[in-house]
Amino acid sequence: MPAYTADDVRLVVVDTETTGTKKESDRICQVASIELHGLGSPDMSFDTLFTTYCDPVIPMTEAAFNVHGIGPESYQGEPSDKHTLAVLGSLLRRMGGPDEVILVGHNSCGFDLPLMDFLCPEAEFLEYHSVDTMKLAYHFLGTDRRRRARLASDEDQMKAGELGLVQWYLEEEAENAHDAEADCVMCAAVLNKFMTDERNPFGQDLLEMAEFCGKPRIFNRMPFGKYAGCLVDRNFSKGSVPKHYFNFFLQQVPDMSPDLEATVRWALRVDRE
Repeated sequence: MPAYTADDVRLVVVDTETTGTKKESDRICQVASIELHGLGSPDMSFDTLFTTYCDPVIPMTEAAFNVHGIGPESYQGEPSDKHTLAVLGSLLRRMGGPDEVILVGHNSCGFDLPLMDFLCPEAEFLEYHSVDTMKLAYHFLGTDRRRRARLASDEDQMKAGELGLVQWYLEEEAENAHDAEADCVMCAAVLNKFMTDERNPFGQDLLEMAEFCGKPRIFNRMPFGKYAGCLVDRNFSKGSVPKHYFNFFLQQVPDMSPDLEATVRWALRVDRE
């Protein structure tokens, strides 16, 4: 497999704000994308490609509004989310499409891209290689339960946990968090720092990084929740994540991230349904 560095491809960060966290029922109210230049350098820069509110068509949930503060007054009269995604898809194809563009996002492989593809399959968002900074952080940057969400199944706590992770890694306060374009900028800063982090096992090879992010991966240690930092051991040795915790996720959390579901099923020796 050939190596692809930042000099070989165009890097586009994409972020969405939504009516909730369910990929098959929630909709999008804001989309933003920026193109990165000079990744891995202190002089990294970006151009804003696309940022807009869009009509999610369905009502905004109170929980989502409390996170991002986007209500009908922001998107009333705007094109629908499906139309907006089609426009973004056309833009990405003009930039070279999946052969020349790598997408970047924070929880993009677990949420944003599957939702975008579900709403606008003709844009083929899942055909793009994608680098997910939240996935990289969870697998390679260690865990600290003080900066993690208390319960991964609680939407508000999960949002707080993701934001805390970014602030912890960048060692700075987030500005305009949960605004799609501002989140793109923070995501870019995380990836830029990760490129020169000694814990980065991929070096400058963005294609290998994207290949890792594109498949469900089993956690070696639990990256969030009350057992953050504890070993994942299917023999449930002393000090590891206990079996009842995995059973909780399997029985009570139907919309797990791909990595969490893979970890839970591996630990409990349960096949996918």
